[in-house]
Amino acid sequence: QSDALFDEALALLAAQDAGALEIARAQVRYLATLIDKGEFDRAERLAREALATFQRELGPGYHEDVVDAVNGLSFGTLRANEDLGEIEGLLWETLAQQEAAGIEDDRTAVIMDNLCWTFIAKGDLDAAQDMCLRTLELRRRLHPGDDFGVAVSHQRAGVVNRQQGRYEEALVHYREGLGMNTRMYGRVHPETAYNYLDLGFTFRVMGQLDSAEANARTAVEIRREVLADDNPQLAEALFFLSGVLRERGDLGRSAEAFEEGMEVEERALRTRRTSPANTATARLRLRAQYAALLRLAGDDAAARRQDARALQVLDSALTNGFYDDLSALEYNSACWWGALAGHADQVLTVCDAAVEKSDEGNRPRIRDSRAVARSVAGDYTGAIADFEAFIERPANVALVPAREERLARLESGENPFTREVLDGMLLP
Repeated sequence: QSDALFDEALALLAAQDAGALEIARAQVRYLATLIDKGEFDRAERLAREALATFQRELGPGYHEDVVDAVNGLSFGTLRANEDLGEIEGLLWETLAQQEAAGIEDDRTAVIMDNLCWTFIAKGDLDAAQDMCLRTLELRRRLHPGDDFGVAVSHQRAGVVNRQQGRYEEALVHYREGLGMNTRMYGRVHPETAYNYLDLGFTFRVMGQLDSAEANARTAVEIRREVLADDNPQLAEALFFLSGVLRERGDLGRSAEAFEEGMEVEERALRTRRTSPANTATARLRLRAQYAALLRLAGDDAAARRQDARALQVLDSALTNGFYDDLSALEYNSACWWGALAGHADQVLTVCDAAVEKSDEGNRPRIRDSRAVARSVAGDYTGAIADFEAFIERPANVALVPAREERLARLESGENPFTREVLDGMLLP
């Protein structure tokens, strides 16, 4: 309903020849709805349009409108795994403008929170921990009691602790966030569903699968109740539940949860306004993941059917020009999932386009994706060069040992990416 109303509002503003600033402010208010629906392409486009309008109309210096647009752009593109280098630069610039103006408010906290997420996405956990805790401290100072922003900052700190392997500390933060959100919104709410999923993730890596499953099921139940049946957040919870059940050895129920997640995701792909390229890549990913799960369950015939459907999606996208003139990260996504699906030969040109279009900040991780495709396609020399480039400037230092092990195997003439290994990378 929110989506339809915002759409109508923007149309009315345009019909009434509203001022550029009024339209840009409406676009920024629209972002949260689009992000929650998973329409990241449209959210990014509107955020960039609004930011350009504010910068043109308001000029240099500190402006609240600019801060709101930068925060909307950074959070939306972070969720869609977009250009972290550009986001980080915008956030630091905006934070500096606030500091120069002597302002420290909720907008400051959101900028810092988005920087925290940027560092998490980059794998720079020391910087992430520092920024996340600074943000939590600021929000507690601004809002001493129960507060949504404070609950969010507890969640961020929990993510950092979990990735650092400090699981008990992560659980403390996640429970603090859950407690706040439950007191403010009740148990059944989209925010509490995030909290339950975070607890489930942590219990899963701790090997406590009973607790992981219980929290995953709670998240699924909440999202079923409060979200539409085409919301990708529901699919996310179902895929996580599928993964927990798989690790418990319950492959039948794991497949059932994955199938339901696929149905939700397919409905989302039909109703979301997203590009043909991103739709094709999403369908390629779903079919490849389902095939891996079916192979694990021993249903090779069904797995082959899913593989064939994945290849049909890829061939259709290439034939119809869906993968022409994309961003570096859109190319990279198609490269990655095509390689994991075992269709490296078909996506190598897409992988090359991803590298060619990438900027200096993204190029190492994009070459890392191409290294997998080159390995699967038998181009060991090219794969070695790409892995070496990643190790020299890793997007996440924690990934370096695994890349060094793959590099050593390639140098000995062995492909580290067997079908079993690829399936392990695909499984939920």
